Amino acid sequence: MGFSSIARWKDRCDKYDLILLAPQAADPSRWLPTEVDFIHKTLDDIIGRYNVDRTRIVTHGYQAGAAMAYLTAFAHRDVVRAVAAVDAGLPARARVAANDPIERLAIHTTFATKSKLADRIKGAVKRLEQMKYAVIAKELDGDARYLNDEELAE
Repeated sequence: MGFSSIARWKDRCDKYDLILLAPQAADPSRWLPTEVDFIHKTLDDIIGRYNVDRTRIVTHGYQAGAAMAYLTAFAHRDVVRAVAAVDAGLPARARVAANDPIERLAIHTTFATKSKLADRIKGAVKRLEQMKYAVIAKELDGDARYLNDEELAE
């Protein structure tokens, strides 16, 4: 199951008092754009059940999951405050408005130098920076992959 494994996140959640919401796409082979609203509803449910610091809600994913993280964050700026994307550029469907000081959104993107998406991701980083988003871009050596434990801790 790779990066989405609950076991991989359990210690971090316990240590930092985090809540991990790991929705699954209806079709295991891909996310559908309509599932953005499903993710939003599950976030609202969690916020209603737990004492959540609304300034620390982050969407995260790898490749297609990262594209969904971007779509969710840009569609629901009132809820999401950051995106942590691994090996994904901005989806073509993402409506990226200028960063709003009231509903700030920060971006942390990681990609491999040999990723087929590296140039697209670099272009997205430049575009987001021009739009006044706080962006951290981390380039990893080698082929596209998910984060190792040290990189994930960072």
